[in-house]
Amino acid sequence: MPRQYVDVVEHIDAPAEAVFDRINELGRFNDWNPFPTMDPTTVTSNEGPTSGVGSVFLYEGRRLGKGRMEITGTERPSRLDVAMTFWTPKPSTSDVVFSITPAAAGGVDVHWIVSGEVNVRTWIMGKLFLDKMLANTFLTGLGTLKTLVESEIA
Repeated sequence: MPRQYVDVVEHIDAPAEAVFDRINELGRFNDWNPFPTMDPTTVTSNEGPTSGVGSVFLYEGRRLGKGRMEITGTERPSRLDVAMTFWTPKPSTSDVVFSITPAAAGGVDVHWIVSGEVNVRTWIMGKLFLDKMLANTFLTGLGTLKTLVESEIA
């Protein structure tokens, strides 16, 4: 099966630790989560610790379906690994990586990378329009994250 792969990046004028801590806290993910605005019926909840490995974010909405995110690994302040499970509308899994790297001009570059196996039909649809739509949605989330973190350290 082919893999769908989306990687977007946003520059944030903040220390890596501040950005890492904000992403690592799934209990506050909805502060910058771009998806609920696409589906106002979305209901979210958290399980386990509010941050770090084992932290879980659950969601369910008519348009978005039902799914789960769990932080599975961290390397403070540069990387978070997240396992995504989608139960509906179509069962699947994806791997998510948030990579935080120092930028030459100061601050950090934050990559939101999502990959997962898809069927050929979905892969073709992705290449035609889904990948761009997902990338734009992720960029919206990272833009909100940027605003939050930069205002918190100001």
